Amino acid sequence: RGGGRVGSPSKVAIMLNRQIARQDGTHGQILDLFEMRGGDFSEVNYATALNWLAKKQPRAGYVADAPRVASLLSTTRSRLEANGAAWDARAMANAAWGAAKLRRPARGENAAVLEARRRRDGKELAIRDTSTACLRAIANGARHRADEFKAQELANVAWAFATANLDEPELFAALAASATPRLSRFSAQELANTAWAFAKRLGANVGD
Repeated sequence: RGGGRVGSPSKVAIMLNRQIARQDGTHGQILDLFEMRGGDFSEVNYATALNWLAKKQPRAGYVADAPRVASLLSTTRSRLEANGAAWDARAMANAAWGAAKLRRPARGENAAVLEARRRRDGKELAIRDTSTACLRAIANGARHRADEFKAQELANVAWAFATANLDEPELFAALAASATPRLSRFSAQELANTAWAFAKRLGANVGD
């Protein structure tokens, strides 16, 4: 089980992560694993599960499995709130990216149409609500630890909150203060993602 300060992952956590991150696995298998072994999940396992569920998200979003996805998001939030110190920077960044991707409309879908459908289906709307709560919990921890993020992790956190359209001024201020002195070490993609996130947060008309 996770808990306490960040340390080396246990053998169980490593084994679970390998099962979660199988290239040939399905989102259903990840959710089954959470239901069967969630009590053994470490913070890294929760973050990896959200990340891979986002990568494997069906184009129309999660409908039949929405309650299970919402349960994973809700449990992740609870773990963050109970012991944020146990989450390292990479785990927080991966969880933020995954939660934001799960919250946004699928690429290619009309956002207004998808949102209307989600509101007709309370189960799927639960993903939006629980992902928002999860991201808020991440913000509470991340704003005090921005200097721990590597460039890609910082860019991913900024992208996640801009994509989710969540206003977290203290988080963005901390990310800006941490990023500014080391921008020369950011890759072109990291610079682009970070700049896009801050531009979107400031209200610029930028694309996805």
